[in-house]
Amino acid sequence: FYAMHMFAVSPLISIAIEKFVASKPSSPRWIVFLLICVNLFYILLFPILYIQMHGLNPLSSCFYLMFACIWFFKFISYHHIWHDVRYNVIKANKIDLAENPDEQADVSVIKTLKVHRQKAKISIEKLGDKLDLPRDLVHEVLNYPNNIRLKDLGMFLLVPTLCFQLKYPYYAKCNVKGFIYRIIECFVFIVIWVTIISEFSFPIVQDTVSLFRREEYVDAFFSFLKLSVPNTFGWFFQFYLGFHCYLNAWAELTGFSDKNFYDDWWNAKTLGEYWRKWNLPVHYWLTRHLYYPMRRRKISRGVSMAIVFTFSALLHEYMLAGCFGVITFLGFNSMMGQLPIIILQDTFPKYFKGQFGNVFFWIFFCVIGQPAGM
Repeated sequence: FYAMHMFAVSPLISIAIEKFVASKPSSPRWIVFLLICVNLFYILLFPILYIQMHGLNPLSSCFYLMFACIWFFKFISYHHIWHDVRYNVIKANKIDLAENPDEQADVSVIKTLKVHRQKAKISIEKLGDKLDLPRDLVHEVLNYPNNIRLKDLGMFLLVPTLCFQLKYPYYAKCNVKGFIYRIIECFVFIVIWVTIISEFSFPIVQDTVSLFRREEYVDAFFSFLKLSVPNTFGWFFQFYLGFHCYLNAWAELTGFSDKNFYDDWWNAKTLGEYWRKWNLPVHYWLTRHLYYPMRRRKISRGVSMAIVFTFSALLHEYMLAGCFGVITFLGFNSMMGQLPIIILQDTFPKYFKGQFGNVFFWIFFCVIGQPAGM
């Protein structure tokens, strides 16, 4: 029932909202915003209720919640882009009317959500220059709202990206052999990851917790340090499994050619650089739909970055609270606790250059971050 809801109900609601806005452009904006928020809230709330009702274990719960977060990101991007398209449609109508002062054009055309090209004399190239859009995207603006199609939304939900676009780079056909190879890799690295966590990490965690309870803090500290080795290797395999095997498998299956899912985060000299590089789909989404919209509204860089980190911290807490059924603020505090360090590193960049910055990152990442997170 959960999969049926996610695959059928939410996409139908989203496309119905966009069709409604296109057919009734005079509708109050708060109604459209409320409809979108209700759908997004349902996407996040439904898996929590499902997990609590069926008593799922933390691992299964984690997959459900990650799936919900992915669709949460995707639907926000979907509605955001169509909002921008509507803005350009209205702008294009104004340009057309300005270029044709002798035509007896109705000024109400400006407020309609369809470009009236029958009276327009402006060229596609000139319209693209005025809208600051490439030619292929100008055609998409001119085709609105006929290009709001369910098949495009369905394809967007399948491709390994969180940012909706009107045009995507695709291969001529999907690579079935590459897909099978990546799926085999997924199974192999799942086995390796589960083995490391169950056979090495969990026993050390249990020993460390028991030492803390007996107030043997020195032994507990050394046991805590031992956890850094298996936990770091487990994290590496988990990263390779998710960002290389799994995402590339979907790229091969859908023919999606933009396979830039991560950058060289292992060479990061600061925590800020690490967060910008290790998860590029989320980074692109945060910058495109959260950071840059705030910067365009003259919000300072520091405040914008703090809001982005707060948003990310809330989602981390959502994942942990949903998996374990209790709100501890561990996920939230672990993210927000990094913000002062990032500000410090940005304020004094000369002290975190070159090899020293990279060594500091790895000490923080392996010795402190991974064991503490476990």
